[in-house]
Amino acid sequence: MNGMAQVIGALLSYGLGNVTNLALPNWKLIFIAIGALTLLWAIILVLWMPDGPHNGKMFSEYERIVAVWRIRNNRTGVQNSTFLSHQLKEASIDPKSYILLLMAAAYGILNGCVTNFASELIEGFGFSGLQANLLQTPGGAFQIFTNIGFGFLATLPNMLGVSNFLACIPGTAGLIGMLLIPNSQRWALVACSWLQGGLGPCIVLNWTLPSVNVAGHTKRTTVMGLYFAFYCAGNISSPHLFIPSEAPRYKTALKGLVGTYSVAMFLQLLYTGWCYMNNRDRNKQFQQEGSHEQQVEGDLEGFEDFTDKENKHFRYRL
Repeated sequence: MNGMAQVIGALLSYGLGNVTNLALPNWKLIFIAIGALTLLWAIILVLWMPDGPHNGKMFSEYERIVAVWRIRNNRTGVQNSTFLSHQLKEASIDPKSYILLLMAAAYGILNGCVTNFASELIEGFGFSGLQANLLQTPGGAFQIFTNIGFGFLATLPNMLGVSNFLACIPGTAGLIGMLLIPNSQRWALVACSWLQGGLGPCIVLNWTLPSVNVAGHTKRTTVMGLYFAFYCAGNISSPHLFIPSEAPRYKTALKGLVGTYSVAMFLQLLYTGWCYMNNRDRNKQFQQEGSHEQQVEGDLEGFEDFTDKENKHFRYRL
């Protein structure tokens, strides 16, 4: 739906941008229209969205029980309103937490640049502002395709990290193309900008890692809170890559984004490899201690508020 929003948003911006005889600027009309839609949808969510599977009105009593029982499969624990200081300490000394935070910052930088400066870059290829808005629609369509494709790939066994890594390749290739292709080939440059829609699955798949690979309510909420703080910090800092004197191609920004993609891909390989080694060591211990008893114990511990390090039956998603 993020890609769909880009398509609809670009079409709305183009249509509202062509409205004449207004008492306010066109850009204000665009913000008012999209803001009103957002507010309406927020009201619907407040009235309809459940807090969790235990009180979802769309579920039967049996379905609620099944939804809660599924916790035993991922073994991330149940919600616990009690703050546990030892889980906070574990989050602060776990090296994997810092890898996640660095990846969050990297994807924040990429998102801030790709989202906020896409039309600016397309304008630099020789198009008007309204044309640049309209030309963002294929990028949104490409994002829909890549989100579904890489999202499906990530559901296969041990393919989450690989999917995240591969999803970075189209955006990196597009940035390199925008660096090397001459201004005379403006449609080729626009096509390279469309490849930035591939950033969508990179961000979405990376967002899942703190949810599926960090167990313990206090530890997970701590890591996720810091994760999005670093992601926002990346978004805030990203505009500084664009030096006004380098308009319209912004070569320094493009080179910086290629480097940021490279860092994100390296960190993903490091994180996946670290999780793989942890799983391997736990599997060896599991085989030595016996399978059936350990499986039953693991299912029961899945309902406890244990961290991924405390629960030796926990396995990281690779």
